[in-house]
Amino acid sequence: LADEDGDYPDWVEIYNPGPGSIDLDGWFMTDSQVDLVKWRFPAETIAADSYLVVFTSDKNRATPGNELHTNFKLKSEGEYLALVMPDGVTIGQEFNPSFPPIDTDLTYGLAMGLYELLETPTPGAANSAGIGPFLGVVARPDVSVKGGCYVDAVDVILTCETAGAVIRYTTDGTVPSLVNGTDYSSPIHIESLTTLLATGFRTDYEPSDTRIETYVFIDPSVASFNSNLPIIVLDTLGEDLPNLNDDPDLDPYIDCRIVIIDTDAQSGRAEITGPEHFEGWGEIRRRGESTYGQGHYALEIQDEHRQDNETPLLGMPAESDWIVSFDVIDYSLLKNEIAFKWFRDMGHYAPRQRYAEVYLNTDGGDIAPNDYKGLFVLREKIKRDNNRVDVAKLDPTDNQKPEISGGYIIKSDKLDPGDTLLDGLETAPYGIHTAGAGKPILAEPSPSDVTDQQIDWIESHINEFHAVLWQNTGSAYYPGAGPKYSDYVDVESWIDHGFVEQIGLDNDAFWGSYFAHKDRNGKIHSGPPWDFDRSFHNNAGDYDKP
Repeated sequence: LADEDGDYPDWVEIYNPGPGSIDLDGWFMTDSQVDLVKWRFPAETIAADSYLVVFTSDKNRATPGNELHTNFKLKSEGEYLALVMPDGVTIGQEFNPSFPPIDTDLTYGLAMGLYELLETPTPGAANSAGIGPFLGVVARPDVSVKGGCYVDAVDVILTCETAGAVIRYTTDGTVPSLVNGTDYSSPIHIESLTTLLATGFRTDYEPSDTRIETYVFIDPSVASFNSNLPIIVLDTLGEDLPNLNDDPDLDPYIDCRIVIIDTDAQSGRAEITGPEHFEGWGEIRRRGESTYGQGHYALEIQDEHRQDNETPLLGMPAESDWIVSFDVIDYSLLKNEIAFKWFRDMGHYAPRQRYAEVYLNTDGGDIAPNDYKGLFVLREKIKRDNNRVDVAKLDPTDNQKPEISGGYIIKSDKLDPGDTLLDGLETAPYGIHTAGAGKPILAEPSPSDVTDQQIDWIESHINEFHAVLWQNTGSAYYPGAGPKYSDYVDVESWIDHGFVEQIGLDNDAFWGSYFAHKDRNGKIHSGPPWDFDRSFHNNAGDYDKP
């Protein structure tokens, strides 16, 4: 069931058998026995013999008459779940200690008075017939040949530790199910780019997790390639990367297959035919302004359902959004690394990155020597995340204090179509304004999620800061009494970020690719630093200097 954002989160259905309607205003839903008031229902009424669907998406939306989303997600392995009455104590209904493990695209509910797995999901309607309670969970199928890069065709044998299980597989990118895919009976011959998905099924058992293996084939002339750096192989299944706009960030993503080989701990080298560090699929597009040369790419890692798949890559924390960047202006490939390290050493977050050698194949054939693109960096994208810019998630329902106070990520940069321009900020002489080339842009929440109230709030907050900073003198000073600029900003982060920008001679300093962020109930922090290719003495256009 897709929600209004086009995502497919888990959901819970509430049924009112009657005879009268039920007002859920003030009721709660929770997945925690120690926090029974975790998510509060708005003024929502369920008529007799009617249904209400609530998405357990962690999006936290509770506007009457609109889709409802809890502020937590459900675990597929099962967990506590309860409906709590308005007193915040009395349990209306609960799964205690937990509901059973439930695989993707399956539902669990009442059938003929018993809780069991249901034949067909029926959100907003009567439940389908049950197929019996789970007796166990099918083990995920194993493969005889792991995904990766190969010269010769491979024959893949599928096995499953669960006795009596049937393995169904696909090679067309769809997810195996009882009605989709092929029953495995003999080795699967693979001789060209293929993503193999395999799931185990057994009557009265929950289906297994899906095994995903991607097989990429390389020309024999590439088979001996090795490096003291990781190797990244990207294949777009014969589709050219779109080049439709002057601004590559407006180009669409396309499908791609990904293989990453890390260096061996003993030899210190990565071999293109060696054991993979990661293989899977996702989407890729061009990005950034300086895309001549080999280019910059935005990469999204996805799961079998085409949803974001948070994955740790090359020792960096798990996330789904990454940058694969050829820093064409920075011949040394050190400028971003130095600036980022300085800021991290000062105690702040800056993007992590790893150097890698990259192959990109867009012609549909095997990986060949002319697909080699050179030395790139795999870099973390700046975004809200516990391991990146660690600010609170701001949902569309967070329009009152204290929730509306954060988190925000703000940047100063050239304005792209679709960006959220903070055009309510005062103009010069204030430091953050709309008069210059660098425009104040709200990076997060995204344009599709942010509300007018949130835009107004952050604009007003920055304008208050400006008024305190400049007072009535036209120049900055620190007043002895009354509000202080340090009440609004984390002074240390602004000093440290300013040091990195000034010592690094960043051509874009304070106006382009410049980020700041504000957590809920927190001050505005400067950073993280970004895009230092025009720095360290080539800031005047002298790009031939290393």
